[in-house]
Amino acid sequence: MTDPRETPDPREARLPMWTQMLLERLRRELREAVALATRALMDTDPDGSDAVIRTFNASQSDYPDVGLGKHITVTFRLGPEWDSTVDIRADRESGTLVMHGADTIAIHPKSSNSVEIHLPRK
Repeated sequence: MTDPRETPDPREARLPMWTQMLLERLRRELREAVALATRALMDTDPDGSDAVIRTFNASQSDYPDVGLGKHITVTFRLGPEWDSTVDIRADRESGTLVMHGADTIAIHPKSSNSVEIHLPRK
């Protein structure tokens, strides 16, 4: 089915040339914007992303998970200083979670499936 926004109205032929050109430019810009939005939607699809933002507030459960894309590194700032960051990247191929701290990091196991990451206190 053809998008009605893509089909010129037959009455447009009677409009001044500058108006016809403007309408064509607007249709082209619309096509480009739709293509860009479609790519952005596919990039943020949680099923295809290595990292996903999940809302933890139960009252906001209507908000969907948002994928950050593939091969993404997420930086967490754990303090105000420049060296208070931890970068985390998921490697789906090897099943590895890679962490890199701007300074020394300490990993404290909490249980068999939970750890805490600590940076030295300044």
